[in-house]
Amino acid sequence: MDLSYRSTISIYKSILEQFNPALENLVYLGNNYLRAFHALSKAAEVYFKAIEKIGEQALQSSTSHMLGEILMQMSDTQRLLSSDLEVVAQTFHVDLLQHMEKNSKMDVQFISVSKQYELEYQRRATNLDKCMAELWRMERARDKNAREMKENVMRLRSEMQAFVSESQREAELEEKRRYRFLAEKHQLLYNTLLQFYSRARGMIQSKAPRWKEQLEASRNPSNSHSQALLSASHGQGYPSGRLTPTHLEMVRSPQTAQPCLGRYWNRLSREAVDAPSLEPFKVPSNPIYSMWPFLAKRKSSLCVGCSGGVC
Repeated sequence: MDLSYRSTISIYKSILEQFNPALENLVYLGNNYLRAFHALSKAAEVYFKAIEKIGEQALQSSTSHMLGEILMQMSDTQRLLSSDLEVVAQTFHVDLLQHMEKNSKMDVQFISVSKQYELEYQRRATNLDKCMAELWRMERARDKNAREMKENVMRLRSEMQAFVSESQREAELEEKRRYRFLAEKHQLLYNTLLQFYSRARGMIQSKAPRWKEQLEASRNPSNSHSQALLSASHGQGYPSGRLTPTHLEMVRSPQTAQPCLGRYWNRLSREAVDAPSLEPFKVPSNPIYSMWPFLAKRKSSLCVGCSGGVC
């Protein structure tokens, strides 16, 4: 009986000194968590609103219209996810925090219950001890009422045992009810989270692969754009067909190059016939040529008919 009493007192003490303060701390931390969530939600709203504005700008561009659509879709998707997440926050606030706060305040009454148990136990124990002491005195005096007192002591002891057992069972139920309440409320929160994540996963899985394909496609120009670039490059008139001219095409256009080539071949023909009578080319008396001999060699290779150009 004393063991049951100590166990009951230990349960009441655990609820009052450990569980209730922990519950109040959970309410405090939960409110902080809720404020942080709203701040994060507000920051996400501002961020994706800016993404939406950039997407609107991209829609005005002929080359980035598809990228603008992707950015707009991403912003809309985030707006839907934030709206669904607000439901989770509402569940957390209404179905969890408010109930925990209410129960922590109601447990102030539980303090009086525990005190009443102690007082009742002491009263019964004192009464039983008095009856047992009286029974012991009556038995020593061979009092004829000793039998009746003995029955009274047995009745009080039985009632005391029932009271202690019932009080222990009620204390254990109270302790279990509090932990079950906390677990059930969080299980409800996780059900709401599961619904949110299932919806969010389905939403993102249906859109993210398409966004990836569109982004990969935007890395290469379209066929029509490629054809336009190709026709523009052919319209430049380079005989080689390259986008950039060769070293022969870089100096002058075909119309100006042909007379120069004719004069060059005529000069070579004259040199082939009149080679014995030709005098060596004289380098002008310029101090620069005397300092750098290789310039004089380069000067001798210039085409006179091309006005100083390199043929």
